[in-house]
Amino acid sequence: MHRRNKQKSQQSANFSPSSGLLPSNNYDAIVNNNIKRFSSASSGGSNLGVKLLLGSILSLSMFVTYQHMISSSVDDALKNHSMNPTKRKVNGHWKQWLVDDGNVGPKDHRIVDNDIGDDDDDENLKRNKNERKEAEMVQGKYFKMYRQTRTKEQANKDMLEVRSSNVEGEKKLKQALQRVVDEQKKGNDLNVDVISRWMGDDVSVIKRKQDVPFVDTETEILNKSEDEQKERKLEPSFPSPADLIGDSNVQVVLSPAFGEHRPDKNAVFAFAEGYTLDIYAGFIDSLLDTGFDGDIVLSVSALDKLAPDVEAYLKSKPNLVVYTVQWDCFKKSGQAIDNANGGMSDCSMHGMFARKDGTLIDDPREPRPVATARYELYWAWCLHYNAHSQILLIDSRDTLFQRDPFIDMKPSTSAGGVLRLYGENADATSLSISSFNRNWLIAAYGKEAHEKIKDRPVICSGSTAGEQVAIESYLRAMVLQFDETKCKKKGCDQGFHNYLHYYYKLLGKSGISQVIVYDQGKGAVNNLGAMKEKPLTEWGILDTTTNLVSNWDKSISPVIHQVDRDTELRMISNAKRREYVKKWKDERELS
Repeated sequence: MHRRNKQKSQQSANFSPSSGLLPSNNYDAIVNNNIKRFSSASSGGSNLGVKLLLGSILSLSMFVTYQHMISSSVDDALKNHSMNPTKRKVNGHWKQWLVDDGNVGPKDHRIVDNDIGDDDDDENLKRNKNERKEAEMVQGKYFKMYRQTRTKEQANKDMLEVRSSNVEGEKKLKQALQRVVDEQKKGNDLNVDVISRWMGDDVSVIKRKQDVPFVDTETEILNKSEDEQKERKLEPSFPSPADLIGDSNVQVVLSPAFGEHRPDKNAVFAFAEGYTLDIYAGFIDSLLDTGFDGDIVLSVSALDKLAPDVEAYLKSKPNLVVYTVQWDCFKKSGQAIDNANGGMSDCSMHGMFARKDGTLIDDPREPRPVATARYELYWAWCLHYNAHSQILLIDSRDTLFQRDPFIDMKPSTSAGGVLRLYGENADATSLSISSFNRNWLIAAYGKEAHEKIKDRPVICSGSTAGEQVAIESYLRAMVLQFDETKCKKKGCDQGFHNYLHYYYKLLGKSGISQVIVYDQGKGAVNNLGAMKEKPLTEWGILDTTTNLVSNWDKSISPVIHQVDRDTELRMISNAKRREYVKKWKDERELS
């Protein structure tokens, strides 16, 4: 930049009247000479003096005019400097620009008065451009148009990606919202929630927030009649986890170590390997205390590896179905180890599939974290239940129950079922704010996939509920995500979970007639993990007099998840667990 400015300064100086085009003292010489002539003539007669004065004025005018012509020519040349380093357009003519090698001193930039072109060149350029433009056009029915460079499908895709206030759906939404405003002016429909995206002529803009998914999607939400739901044609479901084997004679043979499934009951599923007695007691006894009479299905460590008293405790509780799965686990280096290393190791599963002749089949999937493999277990378990039994998939280590989790869930009468997802606090976190969630999504699907949904609230993969027919389809989708991405980070399952919802992969698949996403604190499961910036008492949802956590509407949360994040709630939860353990041990001694 400095060099360019220096050159421009030199150019401006060199093209001044003192640059060699006129003698540097030309102006002073003319004036001084005429003054002398005027003085001399004044002594010889007044008429001669007047003539000399007029001559001086005329000479001076001619000089100024010539100087202006030179300046204009230089300006034209400088304006065209960036177009071509060897030619300039000056007064409508192209001139050759010479750059000397510096041997001529400071005057090393000069215009040479030889034409190399004229304005006809411009006309030729325009004509050639028009001919090229003409060649790119074709004759339509009524007028000429440019040749199409995109397919119709690509053009539609590009159009839909451009936001516009003129999109028909946005017009309809504005019209519908205007009708709501008109009604509110009359005192009707006050304090209602409304949707922010047009979702179809048959979907009301007035909605309860927990009934509306986070995504901007044309989802049919809850207000479809049962007849419409029955008539709805669902797309084929995701492939079965067994399909990877490529043998139609394969069947699931995984069976519980003790306990029996009851197909007509609701069920709570949890992967619960490697915990101490207090964790099991807090999870199971708090659930039983709510009056829940369904199945509690758990996967635990091999019986001989359980912590002290855990096997006896589990066998003493009603309605438990307990699986013990044999795993072969490896460090990331490939070295074999005898445990899952807190979920950090990659593991293969034994005993899931066999041929109809009873021959066991090796795990068809490469080793992966048990947090990912648990969805295969959940899938196998859910096959034991009726289509409209309610199932909850929940983390066990940091969960307690305060009410029956299914108390407000009613089975649908359609062929498909409802899938219920539970969000984390949207004010505290998102898929971009949380580095963990961001990295899981990027690891599985890449930066571009994350970028499109980065501002969405986090949906927790550790808490999902729904009717069996919907849960089975969802679990197929989760297993498929590992098969397609091979993401082995611990926590990638949460990336799978959010991707499936925000990229509209679930709704409309066979078995899933509705997907409902509940804001944090508005559904059966209250996810508390993101609310660490201040105590839950300051959030106003933890009552330390009753030791209960509430939803935002002040109702008691049926399920509280991530209870170890808040200091006061962690102390309350640990105290409850100790009480359950003490009570069980006291009862065992009495018996």
